[in-house]
Amino acid sequence: VFGSWLALSLVVFNCQYDEGFSSLRMEHYKNWLKFKIDSNGDLEMFAIGLKRVPKHWKKDPQWVGHRKEGAVTAPSWSLKTPSKWVPWRKSKKFLPEVIDHLKIKAESS
Repeated sequence: VFGSWLALSLVVFNCQYDEGFSSLRMEHYKNWLKFKIDSNGDLEMFAIGLKRVPKHWKKDPQWVGHRKEGAVTAPSWSLKTPSKWVPWRKSKKFLPEVIDHLKIKAESS
């Protein structure tokens, strides 16, 4: 019921865009933000988006798997293949793209 109200408010009343799109349960058009503080102390924000999300996945043959319990491991973001899963079919439409970039300079003291 609430999802119907949000869809109605989006289409008819032209308001509540964020909430309305979430009620549509669209599986594509995913976005996220990545923040980075560089060596100068400047804050960078990247808006990254996917226009299409793969529906079929397969296990990545280059994935090394989990390490033994108690062993020191590198963080997943530093690995060459951090994810166990890859799209079943490679396509440019599944590649993430930078939608927006913002840099806030650090104040000098």
